Amino acid sequence: EYYAALLSANMDDKDKLAIYMEDCKRLGVTVLPPDVNSSGVEFQVEEGKIRFGLGAVKGCGRAIIETMVRTRADAGQFADLLDFCERVQEKAAMNKSTVECLIKVGTFHSIEPNRAKLLEMLPDAMSAAAAQLRDRKNGQAGLFGDDTGIASFSIDMGRYSHVADFKCQEVYAMEKDLVGLYLSGHPLENLRKSLDRQCSANASNYRDLANDEMCTIGGIITEIRERITR
Repeated sequence: EYYAALLSANMDDKDKLAIYMEDCKRLGVTVLPPDVNSSGVEFQVEEGKIRFGLGAVKGCGRAIIETMVRTRADAGQFADLLDFCERVQEKAAMNKSTVECLIKVGTFHSIEPNRAKLLEMLPDAMSAAAAQLRDRKNGQAGLFGDDTGIASFSIDMGRYSHVADFKCQEVYAMEKDLVGLYLSGHPLENLRKSLDRQCSANASNYRDLANDEMCTIGGIITEIRERITR
């Protein structure tokens, strides 16, 4: 509970969030990935583990996340992307970019692990959901006389069977961009033991070193800036 509260309190500070996530790993505290069918707005304890909070995902407003959580609590877990779009859009205005962010960080993995397929499917899902809601509001029924419109509006899943998922490096890049850290893995995971042997400090403890103390830190170069000096 302490670390869940600590992570929630630092959701907007990506540097601190990454450090505390690493502390959890070092202490053997499992942080479960974000999930539209399990996560809340903030980090929360789930069966002795910590579930990642959706409020830490960039591009997802707190209000829409709260609406999503309430919708799930009222009517159960989301069955698929169309079900998600329809039920959440019925409660609040949700734009395409918000769902894209949720897909990119893997929150739909329990429904469909292929993120590229979900992104390809998203425009059709949102259009079908909007059509269902529009007809329901106008009092129109589905083709078979029901009031759900499911028979009228559905998604042909076969249309997306050819879509290959993103490569690991692409997934890592999306997660880093939207959360500030890697969730499903790490580009340097295969080098972890080697880095542990060769490095004398890391991002979470280098500030504890004495002034002018030499150290070795391993990492990834993400940006290079060239500056002209006088």
